[in-house]
Amino acid sequence: MPERPAVYLSRVEFAERIGVQPGALSRYKLPPPDVVVGPLNDDGTIPRGTVRGWLPATIDEWNANRPGRGARTDLKGPRRRPVGAVRRVPPVGDAGRMVR
Repeated sequence: MPERPAVYLSRVEFAERIGVQPGALSRYKLPPPDVVVGPLNDDGTIPRGTVRGWLPATIDEWNANRPGRGARTDLKGPRRRPVGAVRRVPPVGDAGRMVR
């Protein structure tokens, strides 16, 4: 019996698998594709008409390890004020106040 070819998922199928609209994928940093069908530019970029595909396992691993909704991935570590530190708030009207 002939071996079945590998099955790769398109962007639409990628979006369906993680439960988002296909247009939302443009805002995500997707994993590198497992396969590219069509020509590539000399600099390695993917031109229009070239199709990328991902294995289901690649998508599942990426989705399990991606930052959560609203995560600030640009922050380096926890920035918290020490307990008891006072934060100055700009005065409102002519009455200034201190907030803990």
